[in-house]
Amino acid sequence: ENKFDHVGVFSYSREEGTKAYDIQPQIEEEIKQERRERILAEQQKISTNLLKRQLRQEQVILIDQVLNNGTAVGRTERLAPDVDGVVYLQNYQGKPGSFVRGLMVDSDEYNLKAQEILPTSTGIF
Repeated sequence: ENKFDHVGVFSYSREEGTKAYDIQPQIEEEIKQERRERILAEQQKISTNLLKRQLRQEQVILIDQVLNNGTAVGRTERLAPDVDGVVYLQNYQGKPGSFVRGLMVDSDEYNLKAQEILPTSTGIF
C-alpha cells in the first residue's frame, strides 16, 4: 500500500543475547529469502517508475568518481552515497567533487543516466 522511494531489505539473522534469539520456532532460511526477494521485486517496480518520472528533468549532480572511460558517477540531493542508486554521466571532463547540472535522459531499476548541461557564458546554470 505504501511506496518507498528507497528501501533496504535484510533477512533476519539470530544474534546471541537478543530476546528473539530463543524464540521458537525460527523461520526457515528459504522462507526468509523468498520474502526478501518478493519485497525487493516489488520495490524494483516502484523504483523504476519513480526514476522514469525524473526523465527530462534538470538536476544538480555531485560527481563522486570519474572512471577511466570518462564516465562520471554521481548523485543528486535525493541519493545517499553507498546506499541508493547513482547518476551516470558520459564523456565527463571535470573532476570528482564538482557540481554539474544534468538532464536526466535514461534510467534502469535503480540508477539514472544524464547528459551534462554546460553553463552559459556567464557561468550560471
